[in-house]
Amino acid sequence: MHFLGNLSHDELARYYAISHVFVRPSRSEGLGSAFLEAMAAGLPVIGTRVGGIPDILQHNFNGLFCEVDDIEDLILKMKRFLHDLDFGRSIGANAKRFALENYSWDKIAQKMSAIFFRLLRP
Repeated sequence: MHFLGNLSHDELARYYAISHVFVRPSRSEGLGSAFLEAMAAGLPVIGTRVGGIPDILQHNFNGLFCEVDDIEDLILKMKRFLHDLDFGRSIGANAKRFALENYSWDKIAQKMSAIFFRLLRP
């Protein structure tokens, strides 16, 4: 495990490419953009049920939930990916598909267009 601090977008992409799992046991969170970035890179994710994370993370499908401030639960979830590489690859593939199907720039543009057209209709 390495704590890298603030990285440029290029550096971040390189680290996603060599990582096995994205772990962010937040106490509070907004949308969870970092989760979506990690998912789009094909990483399984571990997060908590706070903020917007439950809107994007589906337990045992594209990631795992851990309990807030429960280090033992976090370790258990991390060990799951460490000891079952096939599970991690499957979850990572689901995460990538989910992110690209729901949060690609094209998908976001389509959703925004639909909202604008709905609002502009008399």
